[in-house]
Parts: sequence; C-alpha cells; structure tokens
Amino acid sequence: MQHRIPGLPPTDLLSYLVGLGLGRAISRQVPGHTTWAWDKNSDALLIETEVEDIARFLVDDYRPVPILSPWNNGSGFAPQDKNQRATLTKLLDSGARLADWRTADEVGRRVVAQEHSLNPSKDWTKDRKAKERAIRQLRNQWPDSALEWLDAAIVLTTEGAQFPPLLGSGGNDGRLDFSANFHTNLLAVLPDAGAAHKQSISWASALLQGTHAGKLDSRSVGQFDASAAGTPRSGTFGTGRSLINPWAFVLMVEGALLFAAAPARRLGEAPGRASMPFTVFGSPDGPTPASPAEDFRGELWVPVWSHLSRLNEVEQVFAEARATWDGSTAVRSAQMYGAVRSFGADRRIDRFIRYGLAKRNGLAYMAIPLDDVRVTAAPNIEAAIPLTHRARPLRPLHSNALDVLQRVFDRRLMDYLRRTSPDDLLQSLAALTRWELAVIRSRAAREKGLHLPARAKADEVRRILQDRLDDSPELRVAASLASGTTRTATGLVSTRQILLGNIPDPADREWREPAVRGLGARPLVDVLCDAAVWCEQHSVVKSTRPDSDKPKEAVDQPNSPHQKDTVGGRSASASDADDAAGVTSGTATRDRGIRMASRHGFRLQKEDFPLIWRDVHAWAGGDLDDHYLEMAFLAFLALDWRRPRDHQPQLSHRDLTRAPLPELAILEALNSADVRLPDDSAAEPRIQGLQQGWLLRLRADRTTEVMAEATALLNRSHLLGRSTTARTTDQGAHAGSVASPIPTVRGPRLVAALMTTSTSIPLRMLTVPRDVQNFHDTTTDSSSATQGDNDE
Repeated sequence: MQHRIPGLPPTDLLSYLVGLGLGRAISRQVPGHTTWAWDKNSDALLIETEVEDIARFLVDDYRPVPILSPWNNGSGFAPQDKNQRATLTKLLDSGARLADWRTADEVGRRVVAQEHSLNPSKDWTKDRKAKERAIRQLRNQWPDSALEWLDAAIVLTTEGAQFPPLLGSGGNDGRLDFSANFHTNLLAVLPDAGAAHKQSISWASALLQGTHAGKLDSRSVGQFDASAAGTPRSGTFGTGRSLINPWAFVLMVEGALLFAAAPARRLGEAPGRASMPFTVFGSPDGPTPASPAEDFRGELWVPVWSHLSRLNEVEQVFAEARATWDGSTAVRSAQMYGAVRSFGADRRIDRFIRYGLAKRNGLAYMAIPLDDVRVTAAPNIEAAIPLTHRARPLRPLHSNALDVLQRVFDRRLMDYLRRTSPDDLLQSLAALTRWELAVIRSRAAREKGLHLPARAKADEVRRILQDRLDDSPELRVAASLASGTTRTATGLVSTRQILLGNIPDPADREWREPAVRGLGARPLVDVLCDAAVWCEQHSVVKSTRPDSDKPKEAVDQPNSPHQKDTVGGRSASASDADDAAGVTSGTATRDRGIRMASRHGFRLQKEDFPLIWRDVHAWAGGDLDDHYLEMAFLAFLALDWRRPRDHQPQLSHRDLTRAPLPELAILEALNSADVRLPDDSAAEPRIQGLQQGWLLRLRADRTTEVMAEATALLNRSHLLGRSTTARTTDQGAHAGSVASPIPTVRGPRLVAALMTTSTSIPLRMLTVPRDVQNFHDTTTDSSSATQGDNDE
C-alpha cells in the first residue's frame, strides 16, 4: 500500500534526512517491497510498502544500525564520559534489537583501551596519528553494519582523515557528539529500553503528519534545523530552548548514512581527495546570498526524486553521486549549477536543494537553504566553459584587490549558470576583463610566467546575444569598439591590446602592458579619446597603386600586391625626397592623413550597413546609456574577434530615425578612406584621411578650428567619385557643398566615436539632395560602406 506522509517534505534539511532515513529503515527490514519518492506537486513523502502502520512499525520493529564514535570525547568511550556511558549501557541491555551494537561496542572499548595504554599521560583523541590509527583498527574489526556510520562520519585518504561536512568533524559539531545524542533520543523512543509506548507512538505519528501533538524533548538538534536550534532571539525573552521530536533525530541520523564518503579518484578528481556525495566547497552566492566573511564548512546539494525507487536504486544514486561539469566532478557551487543545467547529474533526480553549512550560532554551524534547482537542460550553458578555463590560472594569485575581483567574477558566473540569461553572460565577461586588467598590473603575476587558455570565440557569444544585439544600440557600439584593430608599423594592434595589454595566451604569447591606461578608472569616453590619439601617432594605412592593366577589384583585396603600407599617412616605402616633394614615384596613388581602427571584428552586412552609423551618432549625441555601454565594452574585450562572421540584425523603426551629427559625419568620412583629393602630379586622386594634430585639438575641445579645416578640405575633394562641392556629380545630380557646422558635441566624444566603424553615408545624407540621396542609398550603400573595414 502507498502512504502519503505530509510531515516530511524536502524543504528543510532535517525533514529531508528524516524522509531518507524512514525510507531506508523500512527498506532494510522489508526488502524488495518498499519504494519511496517525493510528490512533485505537494512535496509530501510517498512510501509504497507492505507495512500498514508506519508509526507502529518504528516503535515495535525498527532495528537501528550501530551509531558509535569511540574516536570522540563525549561519545561514551572516554573515562570521563560517565553519563554518556550509562545511557549507552542501558541501550545495550535493552534486547535483541541491538545485538550488532554489543559486538561493535566491545571492539570499540578494546581499541580505546589499546590507544590509552600507548598514551597514558595525554588525551589520545587530540593526536591526529593516534586517532587515524584507532579508526583503521575499528574499520578492520567492526561488523559491516557498524561501518556505515564510520564511512558517513570519517574517510581516510592518503592525506589523512577527512570529515564530510554533513556530520561535522567526525560525527560531532563542537561539543555536540551526534552518536551520544542519538543514544539519548533512541532511549526515549524504544519501549525495549524503557520508553513509554504510547508516548513513542504519539511522537512517531506527529512526525509523519507534520503536527506537534505531545510534548517535545529539550535536546540539541545540531546544524540540521536552524528554526529549532535555540539560537539567540529565537524565544520571546531571548534565546529559546532547542526542541526536537526524538524520532526526528533518530531517523535523521539513519538518513545521513546514505551520504557515506569514500576515498576516490574518479572523473578528474585529485588523488587523496575524499569523494563526498553531492558535497562541494561553500559559496555565499545565490538567490539567498550569505556574507563572504562567513565561515562555510561546505555545501550539500540534496537530490530529490519523484519516481518511486527501491533502496538499491537510491544507494546507487548516492554512491555514484554523478555531478559532472566540463569533464570533471563538480567541486564548487558554480560547477554544480553547470552539471544540473546540462544533465551532468543523474537523470532520475528531478531537483536539488542547495544547503550551505555556515557558522551562525556562536561556534556552531547551521544548514541554510540557498536554492532549489530543477534538473533541466539550459540553453547556452556551455558558454561559461571558456570563462572557467580562462579564470583557472588566475585563482592562485592573491591580493586584496585580486580577491575582490575574483569574488565578483565568481558571483557573476554563478548568476549566469543559474539563470543563463544574456545579461548575466555579459556581466561575467566584464568581470573577467576587470580581473585580467588587475592581474596585468601585478608584478607578481608577471614573475610567475602566467599563461592563459584561449579567450571565448566572439561568434559563439554573439549567437547567444543575437536578440540583445538586435534590440540594443549600446551593445552594437560596444562590439564595434571592442573588436577594432589598427595597423601599426609592427602589425595589427587590437583595441584590447591598447587599453588592456595582454597576458600570454594562444593568440598572443607576449606579456604586454596597456598602451593607454585608465580603463575602468576613468570615463570610457576619455580613455577611448586617448586611445584614438595613440592610434594617430602609431597608425599605418594602406595606399593603392592603380596601374592601368590591373583589375579594379584587386585594390580591395586583402594583402593585394598592389597595396603598400603608409605610416601616419606617409608611405612607408616612399623615399624622403618623395616625401619632401609630396609625390610618389610612377603612377602610385598617394595617401595623406590618418586612419584609425580601420578594421573591426563586429560588422553589419553591407546591405544593412546604415544601422551602425546611426548607433554611433546616437552615442556621440548622448542618447545612449553610457554605463551599460561601458559594461558591454568590457565584456566584448574578453572575446576573441578573429575571423568573425558578419552580423545580420533585425532592424526596427527606431533604429532608422536617427539624424546624423554634422561634425561627426565629416570626421567619419575622412576616416573611412572614401574621400579623394585631386592631385595634378598623380593619375588618380589621393585618398585623404584625418590630418595630423586634429585629434589632439579635438581632445582639447577645439572643435570649431578642426571643423573649419575639415570642411575646407572636403569642399575641394571628391566623395566616392561624387564631388562634395556645389557642382554636378557623375550621375548628373547637384550635390551641394559642406558648410562648417556649429559644434554641438564635445570634442573628446567625437574622437572616441572615431574608434568605431566609420562610413561616409552620414555625410552624403547631409550633402546630397533628397531625390539623389534616395537613389544613392539604394544603389551605392554596399560599395561605400566603410572601405576601411574591407581593405584589410
């Protein structure tokens, strides 16, 4: 028959362990005919068994396994444990139910006497080696039934005795010895030992039904039930008494035996580590956060299942304790979340309830419920794996600042593993960037020869952020900024290297200090402005040699033999004489001026290219959230932007209504390589870029001077084959002229905006009449979209 037991839900650790203990106790004595689980909807314990009256079964037939702790003081084996010994003796004399106890007790007293004879002048339980020697003797001589408690309380490894946190430090929690407390409660419920039969039945029935009929005993419950532990302010006039149903404590210990530990080296565990079922290092993070300053003994993730299971199936779940993440056993809270969210746990488990064992009652620990985690496959959970790999070599580095940043990263990463939301992923990436930036500044880290694994691939993260990128101009601008590279005399330099530096990894094996400092400490606009000035001083652009017999498309091919590098607008291969004369040899096209961040890993497809300039102009105009954009920028700096795929956004009406800023449109056109300046000494017009010194003057907010010079330069140049002066274009339409605008945006913000993708489209919208503009937008957008992005 099936029993529905509402009094033992898995929602607190005490009732969960009591439920385990009840199912285990009945299954041991009615083998093959007992199954149990928790109801999905009500959390009531369901037990299917031949036993008709469970309360009467406990009182009349329950046979407890031996719970003895000779290695602890206060357990009834030390000379001073007179009261505890009297209780244990009364139990041992109670009858046939405790036959195994008497055998185990004889062995225990003999081992204790032997250790006392070897150390007559001191307490041998304080000697680690003596205690481990005694435990080995007990393991060799005890009956199998007594070993269940020993395995749950202590495990011997190559590194010595280790204690699973569920049962404290070897079956005791401070001065509270669990075995002695078990003896006291057992004595109160077994009629064979003198307990009142009617009172014992009443306690058992109240426990199963979740009621409080009858008087509870005033005894310590330990760490298992914070509400009944008698903590400060738990009573009307201060500290209340610790109250417990004696049957609850007895069955709780019975249930804890399923968490038996063993030395193991499986699924990537380190040798010498104890395998403790569903037990990980403690963390204060989660939906019910604790304090980082708290002392955590560990965490227990208790499995809950709804499919009726036999004892051998339950024992297999606990024996395997399968919780794997990224190919190894989960030993931290974040890894447990990863295992649970990726089916790295046993499929028979429906959910885990996470408990933290924290020191909250003086020197005593309390089991604090932290989360209720369903076993489901969460999409995109694997995105956290490269972050955990990247962070692993950073963890041994310690300082006050690094420890704080590590805590922030761990909290953000756990948030992502719990919820798998795109915003949590961005926060995790941003926290990793801040952590790496602090490590780069650390001399100790550099001396250790640190080498990091590869960064996460940008394309994989962009797939997760697809909807966010479609909806958020802040993310699109941040991606364009973070993925930029500038060609220098020594090769391509990324925005990440300029602002963050580099810790050796597969992409760059050199340790690099940041060229521009202040990221994370100063406003992002100011930092990017300084980065743009650095690019002005170090940039190299490519010029073309349009020979008459060369195919036109060769100009735009990467690494074309018809291209050559120019440094700061000056040809790297031209002679000083040519530079002085302002010409190059033969029919070469000569570039002038500066081009910055001429290549970006984040690009929109050419037919959709108008979108990115609208985002940049909205940012320059102060219409975007600078705080969110900076967080996203730090997040995107943590990605590897090499060989990314083009982004295909879904445009909204809001994205297409931004009017261009005239001053930024002028500067972008000159930075886009779309401006051609006629040159009588060359067969083809020269590519005109930004002039030397403009960025420094813009940084000083001398925008009016720069705009006057820029418009004068534009009014005698051509834009992608169409003149920007007041004359007819090659399509036969009147284009108008460029007037020097009245600045409405601060110079530093304009300079920062030039670190994104530049295009001449905004300038054409301002200079070309509407009827011609519509024609140009539909026929030439793809060919005019940021030549700088395509010529690399």
